[in-house]
Amino acid sequence: MPGKEKPAEHKYLKEMRKRGWWAEHIDCGVDGFPDALAMKNDLSVLVEVKDGARTRLARNLFEASQPVQFHRLNDAGNTVFLLVAHGDEFKLYGTDVLLLRLLQDEDILVSELDECASGSIEEIADWLDEWGSV
Repeated sequence: MPGKEKPAEHKYLKEMRKRGWWAEHIDCGVDGFPDALAMKNDLSVLVEVKDGARTRLARNLFEASQPVQFHRLNDAGNTVFLLVAHGDEFKLYGTDVLLLRLLQDEDILVSELDECASGSIEEIADWLDEWGSV
């Protein structure tokens, strides 16, 4: 696992573990599979982590195979989030809504997307904790 995680992914995993989630980097060999899995209290969350400084267009946040994989995972009853790092600030997006927006407008900017949560990694984890307890 060391060396394969992105710095933002490492921060996310560390924070989730601190809060009692089982959280690990996933390197399963399935093309387009999300980066990380976190589980707590019968809840599983898949997260793809991206560096937001690298792109302005939302479509460029995904590898070619990821939209199809994320749709399949969501359709099977899983929850897949996209966590985008902007330095020490993060934005969390639900991929189900994000993929629909991309179908409507393939040139939509990242700045035009509606996030589930934003702020520090602690604020993202707070939101996930609250979301998971509902």
